[in-house]
Amino acid sequence: MTQVAQERFASADLRTGETNALVKIVGGADVVRQVLRGELVITVAPKTQPKSENEPSRIVLAALLEEVGEPVNLAAVERFIAREKFVVNRNGELPISGLGSNFETNFLDVVEENVPAAALKQRKLRKRSVDGPILAALGDTDLSKIEKARVALAHMFDYLKTGNRKLWLVFYVADVKGVVWAVRADWDDDGWDIEASSVSNPGKWDTDFHVVSR
Repeated sequence: MTQVAQERFASADLRTGETNALVKIVGGADVVRQVLRGELVITVAPKTQPKSENEPSRIVLAALLEEVGEPVNLAAVERFIAREKFVVNRNGELPISGLGSNFETNFLDVVEENVPAAALKQRKLRKRSVDGPILAALGDTDLSKIEKARVALAHMFDYLKTGNRKLWLVFYVADVKGVVWAVRADWDDDGWDIEASSVSNPGKWDTDFHVVSR
């Protein structure tokens, strides 16, 4: 049997509308292509309770992120001025040894107000990956509108106060224009070294990295 005949047979019982609906449930055409390229693996989990409007798809992007440790509860923040907090000072409120140029250019003018309390979870990256599949696993399939994985800059600052200094951490944070970047933090030279990169960057995060999000 030829490959074309096999493909026709596999989809013979599905109508066009059903195929289109399935692609949407999985997370869109980009996610499907990543699965076909072997960059993502999906497993189907049984639906055990009614699905709420905000609940992510029961189709889980597997073998990419593994939740580790307990969630960290962070308090609400009335006002956070990035330029006053993110200062290179190894003896400061948050020991910082360096700020990358992307972070300085895009984040130091951020001012956040009335940031609600949040519980942040840490997930270990189980295999090398660019940001797209990671964000999809966290519930964001549109790189231009990242919401579920997004973390307030104020909470990133507070999280790093007690963050494991042996780990490389990644946060998805909005800059002064509201554009979400991947912000990397690692302990170096007696302080956190912090830099930001575009979520469309083709570079892959290594398995040593841990993603911090809601």
